[in-house]
Amino acid sequence: MSTLTLFGLFAVTAMLITYALENRSNWFILAFAGACVMGSAYGFLQGAWPFWGSGGGLGSGSRAAVVFGGAENAILSKADDPLLPPASVDAVLLLKTYHEIADPVALLEHLRPALRPGARVGIIDPNGNGTDHRIGSKIVVEEAEKAGYRRLETYDFVKGDAVDYFLVFGVR
Repeated sequence: MSTLTLFGLFAVTAMLITYALENRSNWFILAFAGACVMGSAYGFLQGAWPFWGSGGGLGSGSRAAVVFGGAENAILSKADDPLLPPASVDAVLLLKTYHEIADPVALLEHLRPALRPGARVGIIDPNGNGTDHRIGSKIVVEEAEKAGYRRLETYDFVKGDAVDYFLVFGVR
């Protein structure tokens, strides 16, 4: 493993650990921010910047995500289609972004062909009612089922504040 790859691994690990411990102390919030800076630095140094592009603001429906299938492989996706090659992904994590997706059923439907057999899709998002910049886990499960997924697991270890949920789906 190269030094740059080890740095990226450290940054992502630090982000996950400090995020999980945020509710214990404000120092973990500061450490999480620092880990995010390191993760962004890693992305820039390995040539995968920007991670997210937005045309006209989040509500415009013209969002475009940049998805990386490898250090040399950047794909500019559409708001409802990641445009990933067939059978190219083992796992997907939507971290506190699901509530931003204009048409999540279409996005999940278009994601399915890119998933390899046994692949998992994880969604971590804050529980809410849709009017508070959050979305309920029940709605996410219903939309995923419409798109051809089944819930495999539900975790509540994300944070102790019972706000965030972590759902794991597989293709039916």
